[in-house]
Amino acid sequence: MLITHPPLTTDSFTLYLKGSVLLGKVKTFNVRFKMRYTDGAGPTAMGSSTYTASSLFDNHQSNAHDPYNWAQQAAQQQRSPPQPHVPNPAYPYGAPSSTAGSKIDPRETAEFQLLDNLIRSFISSIPKDFREPVPTDLGVKLDPVLYTAHLLPHVAMILLHDPHADIGSPNCLSSSRILAATRSILELIYKLCGTTYDLIYLDHSCSFCWFVAGASLIRFLKAKMRIGDDAEIARITQELGVVRFMLSNLGDRTIVGLRQIKLLDDIYNLEIGNTQAPSPATRRTDGNASLSEV
Repeated sequence: MLITHPPLTTDSFTLYLKGSVLLGKVKTFNVRFKMRYTDGAGPTAMGSSTYTASSLFDNHQSNAHDPYNWAQQAAQQQRSPPQPHVPNPAYPYGAPSSTAGSKIDPRETAEFQLLDNLIRSFISSIPKDFREPVPTDLGVKLDPVLYTAHLLPHVAMILLHDPHADIGSPNCLSSSRILAATRSILELIYKLCGTTYDLIYLDHSCSFCWFVAGASLIRFLKAKMRIGDDAEIARITQELGVVRFMLSNLGDRTIVGLRQIKLLDDIYNLEIGNTQAPSPATRRTDGNASLSEV
């Protein structure tokens, strides 16, 4: 159903719904795996950070009814910052429960591989008429629902692999998947920045998708700083600045954007250090997405 798109019943909204279903399937898998096979204490990745995109997604969902809760969360984090989960060396993907007879790598399970293939198949199966969410023809208006529908599968891919990734490792498939999905989101940002579209008319979930990409970039930046890869550090820092540019422009006029940029800066300070985050491009007072001032 998710990768079959009958012409007479397919539009931007149905693609949006299918992308939302993918996100739901990923969240369900992560919760079930965590409860069944791990000790439930946190991420199962070998190089776990204080924050992961999947845990942030859970917090975003649980606090969606209270857009002002970010201030309380930030204050609590300053008083008692969360401690990173240290996995058992004998079980790098998490300690199996008493009912499990052996170590479990979720990426080797049929359900995980099915979800991974389903997300990639959904992206490649989008009909030709809907593959360009940002029209190049000046006479065609941007469809905010279609734009969001293109963001969702990439976020689903990040959330699926994020708890199990050894970020920065050249041999980690999950790390490669996350980086590819993150840069696909960045590509959609770049396309939007080539227009004069007012960001306030986008679906609010777009800011969360950009935020997830920014949080992933911070983890990759931390990994590259650890090994001293100056070229990648410069590239990722620039990409993170683009994400902050989008969230800062949106945050000037909406509480959702303000919440996301504040939380992203908090994550940067906790992961990289209490230093100034990459500066966004010059803000626009009209709310349009444009990087022409850079």
